[in-house]
Amino acid sequence: RDLVRSRGLGDVYKRQVLEYEADWDWEVISKNEKLNEEWITELIDEPLNYLTLSERDDLTPKWVEANPEADWDWDYALSQSKGVNTEFLLKYSDKPFDYELLSSNPNFTFEWFTNLPDKHWDMEVLSSNPEITKDIVMQHPDHQWEWELGLSNSKHLTVGWIRTFADKPWDWNTAISSHPNLNHG
Repeated sequence: RDLVRSRGLGDVYKRQVLEYEADWDWEVISKNEKLNEEWITELIDEPLNYLTLSERDDLTPKWVEANPEADWDWDYALSQSKGVNTEFLLKYSDKPFDYELLSSNPNFTFEWFTNLPDKHWDMEVLSSNPEITKDIVMQHPDHQWEWELGLSNSKHLTVGWIRTFADKPWDWNTAISSHPNLNHG
C-alpha cells in the first residue's frame, strides 16, 4: 500500500516539475551527471545541450535515436562512446562520425569495417587490432594496411598469409623471424 502511494506521489511530483520546465536552464540541466536515462528520454525534445550530452559516459543509442536530428557531437564524442554498436553505426552511417576514432572505439568490431569499408578508418589501428585476419585483408587488399608494425604481429599470422601477400613489406627482421605461429625450426 505504501509502495503504491509512493509511486503515485512520484508521478505527481514529476508532473509538477514538468509544468515549470519553461523556466529551466537547459544548459545547466544538460551538464547534470545525475540526470538519468529516464529523465533524458522524457526531456529529449527539449532544448538540451546535445553536445554536452554526447560526452556523457552513460550515453546510450536510445537517447540519440529519440532525437537523431539534434545537434549531437557525432564526430568526436559519439565516435568514442561505449554506446556505439553495429546496428547503431549502420543506421546512422550518413552522420559525420570520425571513423579514425571509431577504429579505436572499445566496442569496435571488424563487422563495422566490412560493412563500411569506404569510410576513412585508421588503418594503422586496424592493422594492429588483435582480431585482424587474412580474410579481412584479402577482402580489402587495396586499403593501406600497416604490414610491418601491425599485420606482422597478428595473432592469426600464418605462412599461407605471408605467401599470399609475399610482395608486402613484412617485418622480416623482428616480428616474422620470432613470431610464435611460425615454425622457425
